[in-house]
Amino acid sequence: MKRGSIELTSKGEKIAKNVYHKHRIIKEFLCRILELPEDIAEEDACYIEHGVHEETIRKMEELVKDKVD
Repeated sequence: MKRGSIELTSKGEKIAKNVYHKHRIIKEFLCRILELPEDIAEEDACYIEHGVHEETIRKMEELVKDKVD
């Protein structure tokens, strides 16, 4: 099967960036705070990113940031 490229609308691009941001935060939280292996954190982040509330992401981001600083 041949696959081509796709082009997102500005709205689609905004949604994609938001999902990716959530994914990164969740994965970092799972790795750094819960100390899960990266492969498990990646798999779980893919699952969680689509249903997690923005407030939850904000709190996770704060905890990840605190752990790094």
